[in-house]
Amino acid sequence: MKNDWIRKIILSVSAVYLIALALAAIALYRASPGPVTQDILGVGIGSYDGEGGIVYLSGRRLSCARMDASELFTSRCTVQIAGELLEIYARRNAPPNPHQLGGACQAFYAGKQWPCRFGSRHVHIPWFAYIGEPLGLSQGQLDALRRQYFFENLSEQPFIAGIFAIPVVTLLVVIIASLVWLWPKSASKVGLAALSIVLGVVSLPATFLAAVFLTNGFWD
Repeated sequence: MKNDWIRKIILSVSAVYLIALALAAIALYRASPGPVTQDILGVGIGSYDGEGGIVYLSGRRLSCARMDASELFTSRCTVQIAGELLEIYARRNAPPNPHQLGGACQAFYAGKQWPCRFGSRHVHIPWFAYIGEPLGLSQGQLDALRRQYFFENLSEQPFIAGIFAIPVVTLLVVIIASLVWLWPKSASKVGLAALSIVLGVVSLPATFLAAVFLTNGFWD
């Protein structure tokens, strides 16, 4: 009876871990830079040397619509910030322009126009719309935005650490969970141990590649 409870606890903890991992993957995807088909891959509000620093939003948080080809800008993107609508009009540089990673943008919030420019979030992530002033938001409002858009505003170190730590933890979870789950049903314990190790070893590169794919927009 005791062993049965231990088995159930191990399987429950493993299931919770795998569910949490899947939910974290979904959250990371939603926080990652927007699709390349979108003019704006993300937004930075504030400045590095400003008192409130910069708050980042993924381009996936924006609602974007294409504009008429005759307009100055090619898309209009909006998002609710602290109860007000932030509007960003954007245009990437056309192919003949030597600065292919640049463009132009205009930002409007709370009845005012705010300075906007295109820049890179990381070396390989261009087309972030940087609004040089914090839209008149208080420090408390900026901190609330950082909590709301948690993954976008983490430093690089947690992502890099996670890329290496999570695959190892997942390998151990898969090996232990498969052993515990199949042990009562298996006639060959040696074969079961070998199968569990194989499953764990397969999960290692799969989880590593998935982690790199999901986090590559958060580090250089």
